[in-house]
Amino acid sequence: MRQYDLSVWVMPVTAKKPNSLQIEEFIIERIQNRTVQPHEGIPSHRTLARLNKVNRNTALRAYTKLIATGWLTHNKGSKACVADPLPGDSRKSRPSSMPEMLPLAPGLNGHNDERAEKDSGRGFISVGLPFIDKVYWPERIVSKYVREFSRSNTGLATPQKQHGIHSQSIQAAILQQLNLRSFNIRIDHLLVIRGRSECMRAIFKALCASSDTVINTSPSDPLINSVLQECGINMIALNAVQNDFISQLEEIIIRKRIMAVYIRPNCSYPECRNLDEASCSRLVELAKKHQFYIIEEDDDHEFWWGKYPFMPLAHYAHGGFVIHSAALSRVSPYMQNLRTVVAPAQLIEILKSIPNAHYGYRDFSEEKAISRFLVNSELLWFSRQAKAAKQKDLKNLHELLQLQLGEYISYDLPESGTALWIRFPAKTDLVTLIELLKSDGQVIRSVISRVKSEQPIYHMRLDFGRFDLRDCKKVAIKLRSILKKRIR
Repeated sequence: MRQYDLSVWVMPVTAKKPNSLQIEEFIIERIQNRTVQPHEGIPSHRTLARLNKVNRNTALRAYTKLIATGWLTHNKGSKACVADPLPGDSRKSRPSSMPEMLPLAPGLNGHNDERAEKDSGRGFISVGLPFIDKVYWPERIVSKYVREFSRSNTGLATPQKQHGIHSQSIQAAILQQLNLRSFNIRIDHLLVIRGRSECMRAIFKALCASSDTVINTSPSDPLINSVLQECGINMIALNAVQNDFISQLEEIIIRKRIMAVYIRPNCSYPECRNLDEASCSRLVELAKKHQFYIIEEDDDHEFWWGKYPFMPLAHYAHGGFVIHSAALSRVSPYMQNLRTVVAPAQLIEILKSIPNAHYGYRDFSEEKAISRFLVNSELLWFSRQAKAAKQKDLKNLHELLQLQLGEYISYDLPESGTALWIRFPAKTDLVTLIELLKSDGQVIRSVISRVKSEQPIYHMRLDFGRFDLRDCKKVAIKLRSILKKRIR
């Protein structure tokens, strides 16, 4: 079929106005009867909506569901195409990209007698909350699912039985979601752990022995510093923003035995950035050659601002040397604290055996609702809504900061995520400035991260996950008047 032949995309006239489910069924029928072939483009959701006189959002919801369930895909021009293979088609099933066994014996590799140099990053103050506005999480629908689950849950005898059944349910739903993102793994390569610190602590304990050395590319992240210290692991800080990051890494691993490189490619800490494809390939090859693990943590996979998303290191031919951990979603706080671990089956079994690694507090009703959202591909819809809103918030915040504080601060717009790393003049102390703002009646949520108690702080990590333009404008105007008096 030629792409410009639009007549075949006019839906049959019925008394009922087409909804998203009808559109899905219509497109699937066109695919199954070979009106369109695999890899062939189809009209955009806007074109389909115009042809059939339906709301564009209704058509978009149908396209989103078809992409999530594997009927459609996007090419590099963001154009919808027929997927290949199609759901249920086993002709081109690929072997799993994740091996069964770990390439190195976990926790048993030679210790370093010398202590590694340590760097705890720089002091900064965090302003705002790392959660997305609640409006993007459909509480009404979730409550409905929770009630349905509660009515059907009376036969489960023990909490242990509940844990086993519902852990399997949500892991199966997450597996479907990850494989739609091209992870190509099986269920025994996946584990869900509740809590970021619990997850990272379990991974480091499983892979590293006390006094092993880890290269940390996010030393300003206080949680990772705390986990490494608790596990007795030596840390070498390395700035991934530098153009010679790979060269510096090679110099270190030649003179010192390291067990792992922790990398957080998509976050707003100043030492982090999204590596280009050549750097990613080189990093994976170094891991295989010098026998160290790459622990990749990805919280902001839903909030990429570039045209093409960053491809996780877990997608490269890594032979089991990449351990991938991520937040399930940032659309709700509960999902943000549900951490998915993608790793060789051997490591998954080790993590399961660590006491309290995955048996922490779990809300099974909430997870049942989340499973339903994943299976029905509804989460993808709400994630897209949140992304569009946060993209608009980033634009508004950038304009506000440039207008009110542009002469005093500097920052780089992030490639992803919902936070800005802002640099203030070195002679200012942000702790004092925040106290002055609070004493003036401004409501500011802030957390101080100091390297040394006497160290002045002039870096701010500003999270706009929950953003109110009017409140931010009031604070920015007041902050400008304070800075104007203090900096002459």
